[in-house]
Amino acid sequence: MLLLILNSLILQERTQVSLADAYTLAAPPTLVGAALFFSGLGGSVATVVAEREQQTLKRLFLSPLSGGVLLLRHLSGLHGHWPRPGGVDVRYRPIPGR
Repeated sequence: MLLLILNSLILQERTQVSLADAYTLAAPPTLVGAALFFSGLGGSVATVVAEREQQTLKRLFLSPLSGGVLLLRHLSGLHGHWPRPGGVDVRYRPIPGR
């Protein structure tokens, strides 16, 4: 709400429109920006919480990988899809009878 008010006041001053028009013009981009910000923040928090629940956060910090590699791994969607030690990935077992 505060961000919408600030954006409207700035828009009103720069474009010399009425305050009602400034609110109308500032509402859509402000809401889209807030949605993108909070969805990104929520996704990051959810990742950290999931790592903590799975107790893999300590292992990630102790691993010899750099922070950039870990970030690229998470952004690429490869986290959790690497084979387990020994080369056996139990999630991709064929379903019997198919």
